[in-house]
Amino acid sequence: GLDPATIRGGETIVEKDEEGNVTASRVEFAAETSTAKVWMPAATFASFRDAIRGKGPAQKAQMEVCRVSKSGAFDAIAESYRAIADATFDGLLNPGATESAETAPLRAPPFGQYAASCVAKLCPKENPGGGEGPSEEPAPEGQTHWIATPTECGVTFEVTVSAPVLPPWRAPLPPKMAVRDLLPGRDPLDAHEADVRATEHFRAEVTKSAAVLSKEYAAMFTGEPKDADGKATRRKSLVFELNRSGKYHAMKERLKSAASAIIAERFHKGGEGVQGKYNELYVHLVQEMHAALKKLGQTEEEPEDPKDGVDHAKLARFKALADEYEIAGDQSCADKWHRERLVLTRRLPEIWADYGAFLARSERYGKSEEAYKEALMLDEGHVPSLTALCALMLHDEEYERAEVYGQAVTLKEGGDPVAWSLLAATYNAMERDEDATNCNYEARRLAAEVMSHVTSGSPASQPEKPPEAFVSTSLLLLDMHMPAEACAILEQSRTHAAFIRSLCLARAAMLEGMPQNAHAFLMDALSVDATDPRPFELLGDLHSKEGNFAEAEEAYTHAMACTGAANGRPPASLKLILGLGNALTETGKLADARATFEAGCEMCPCASTWLGGGIAMLRQGDLDAAEAALAEANIQDHTNARVWGYLCLVALLSDRAPEAEQAIGSAFRCGLADDEWPLLGEIGKLFLEHGRWKHAEGALRRSVKHGGGADVRYALGRALHEQGDAAAARDQMLAAVDQAAEAGDAETQRLTLESLRAVHSELGENEAAEAAKGRLKIMGVRTSPPPKNFRDC
Repeated sequence: GLDPATIRGGETIVEKDEEGNVTASRVEFAAETSTAKVWMPAATFASFRDAIRGKGPAQKAQMEVCRVSKSGAFDAIAESYRAIADATFDGLLNPGATESAETAPLRAPPFGQYAASCVAKLCPKENPGGGEGPSEEPAPEGQTHWIATPTECGVTFEVTVSAPVLPPWRAPLPPKMAVRDLLPGRDPLDAHEADVRATEHFRAEVTKSAAVLSKEYAAMFTGEPKDADGKATRRKSLVFELNRSGKYHAMKERLKSAASAIIAERFHKGGEGVQGKYNELYVHLVQEMHAALKKLGQTEEEPEDPKDGVDHAKLARFKALADEYEIAGDQSCADKWHRERLVLTRRLPEIWADYGAFLARSERYGKSEEAYKEALMLDEGHVPSLTALCALMLHDEEYERAEVYGQAVTLKEGGDPVAWSLLAATYNAMERDEDATNCNYEARRLAAEVMSHVTSGSPASQPEKPPEAFVSTSLLLLDMHMPAEACAILEQSRTHAAFIRSLCLARAAMLEGMPQNAHAFLMDALSVDATDPRPFELLGDLHSKEGNFAEAEEAYTHAMACTGAANGRPPASLKLILGLGNALTETGKLADARATFEAGCEMCPCASTWLGGGIAMLRQGDLDAAEAALAEANIQDHTNARVWGYLCLVALLSDRAPEAEQAIGSAFRCGLADDEWPLLGEIGKLFLEHGRWKHAEGALRRSVKHGGGADVRYALGRALHEQGDAAAARDQMLAAVDQAAEAGDAETQRLTLESLRAVHSELGENEAAEAAKGRLKIMGVRTSPPPKNFRDC
């Protein structure tokens, strides 16, 4: 709809070789003569405005470019010099803006549409006068001569409008409610702090008891025992002397009194039930005992006496444990350590905010909202909690509440681009377009200010550039497991960084359970930058989630190769180390898994890396190394139930059944997860081999309950029968036979039927015994008369 604008004054430059042959020619324009001004009619401006605001069909303002001969002669290859420049004119979308300048690169237009183009009248391809046009070769199909230049060709457009496309910027009107109106109508939760005096008294009694034991031992023995029998003899003698002298009873009474004070303070309220409280009490007392014994032999240090009365070192340690277990996929343990932080103190808003963020990542949004509100009860201006609550309300479609929390952040000095972008999304949902546009602009402006501060220093000292405002907000929403909201926010971004967009979209697809889409987006990211470890790591996560551990191993290996100072990247993350190590373990590459976890123990020494290494060593058959690694994991966190479970397995494989019994008891008290049923099945079978029927039954029952197969149920039947409960053993074996037949496990079916035949005979169920015998014959198993004793079968 615009009149053509002709740029005149071009000068032809011809390049020749030594023999005078033309090698190249071009037209150059001087800066002062290469401009042209046109007026835009009102009707055309309306279409132009709709296009740049994203309401028109083109979504962009397209300008056509061609060359025109000074003499007006026809041009036989005019189509080769036709190009399109796509200009967005985003500057006019800023509130109150009346000017915009943009340089748009030239691209080839769709082939075969020249006749309908805007420049066809200026450059006719026919020859009305009969003269000769320029003697040049046409450009290949679908290309243009403009792109073949040594430097990129582009056209700079400057647009000035008499009135702004959007009205001048103004802040949104304040909401009708305030933050305090949305908080619980009560005082903050009581400062339910841990009783430091009771804990310290308990630790003192443990230290005193250890001193009594060491003094008594030194008085009775000298030197080291020669062998294990010597150690056992000394232990029995020491226990006898302590009981004879009454010192054992005195120690027990003092420890009981000290523990009672902790029980009265920490466990005075109801909750999970009696057994749950017993387990929690046991774990807590063992933890305090370890802390007291750890100080023995150490030099005396000045006790920390923080002004706020909070043990910040312990808070940091518990936070590290919570993050570690969340990365390792153990949500239960992560939740436990977050709650342990709240036991230490409830007076710090950041503790509640950390817990709220974890709950959001666990998709427990209601609990997350409560935690963030507790943080605001302590500090009404706590920015992370306000921002997170704005996101949660946006997710719940509580837009008026989201506005309250978002505006509470924007009113603070300095501004927050993320809060402004969340407000923009909120007002979009409320169909308040002007407010949405203004918030969108403010988010981009503040993000640009941050970017200018980052890039103002010397290049050597510049940190990594922060992402654009809406990308940052999208990442926040993805961290809170809100993929739909993250994608909606990302659509408002003006960034052209295809890499980070593809990563965000891949994460969103993974959260929404669309692995094929996630894979496609990750491939897009890798096509942009195949040296960044992040898409490879996400690809490994995707394959691991689907159970494709061989593909996961390959992806994690590529990610590991892209990390480290040699590649200009940070070192490998704990998540990447655990992912690669677990994938190698699942694929049976135990030596590589062991090496990966050992490297992880040097880079990130924690319970999870030591546990992974211990499991790999155990599966290799290196029991001594496995026990040493698991002991290190136990030192890092002695409440880790999986560590206790594998310590039990090592003890059983080493023929140390008494130690195994203690370890499995600790595993149960620490809350061994239901999904560890394969480990429990393995432990139960080994207890059965060692004649520990009761412990075998306990482990096997839990395994059967949560997924154990026919072999586990058969072992449970054997354990029950060994304890004299033939009827219960029969029921388990009958179920095992059916389960084995359904799974096609002929060997387990044969073993179970043989044992079942003996159990039926013992119970006097002769017909059932004959039926079992008949099934064995059908399977081709030669049978003999059933044994009189089940143990003989």
